[in-house]
Order: sequence, then structure tokens, then C-alpha cells
Amino acid sequence: MQPTFEFCQNEERRQRAIAADAPLQNSRAIATRAANAWAKEGQYALKRASRKHGLLSREDQLIAEEFRLEGDRCDDAPIAAGTT
Repeated sequence: MQPTFEFCQNEERRQRAIAADAPLQNSRAIATRAANAWAKEGQYALKRASRKHGLLSREDQLIAEEFRLEGDRCDDAPIAAGTT
């Protein structure tokens, strides 16, 4: 099962709270690393959700628009004799 973005955010918050309350430096470090891992997993969850719903990132939208415009130009251009 893939965790959702909301689940990852909740776990990240929980780990940050544990780190803030931990009396031992080692415990704080472990909780902080766990929180960072949940934050990273949250970003992966957003990407999965975007792909599932057919949403593109801003960068991917620009690339897709560039290809669409390039395709429009190619469709309108006359084909020169002797070229394939």
C-alpha cells in the first residue's frame, strides 16, 4: 500500500514533535531523520497522485506545450521535394 500525502504529513509532524520532546540527542536525531524521510515520501505521494489523476507538474506542462506547438508547426510546413 502506498501512503497518501496527508498520511505522510501527519507522520512527519508526529516525528518532529517526538524530536522536539526527546531528552536524548540520539533520539532527536533519529526522529528528525524519520521526519525528513516522511517529508520526502510525501513528495513522492504527490507525484503519484498527480500521475493517477493525469495532472502534470508546471515543468511538464511547459514541455508538453512546446511539443504541441512544434507539432503544429510541422503540420503546417510544406514538404520539400526530394525529402523524406
